[in-house]
Amino acid sequence: MSVTLYHPRAGEEIFVTGRQRYCGEPAYVGRQPDGSLALIPIWMTQEVALTMAVREAPRLTLSCLRDLRREIDACVG
Repeated sequence: MSVTLYHPRAGEEIFVTGRQRYCGEPAYVGRQPDGSLALIPIWMTQEVALTMAVREAPRLTLSCLRDLRREIDACVG
């Protein structure tokens, strides 16, 4: 399995031991080089992830992202 360039495990081989849902999204369960398990969102392993562009300048301000985080935390709570 390979993951998009933006994932911390990009370029590494990870043995997939299963699948599960995390926060409503499908993910692979993979054994990392140190033996621990990690959840890797399945979309990060698909070709569509390679088409995503990183922009030079952020599209959202830091304060907007902090507000969003507070909203999410309140919903998940």
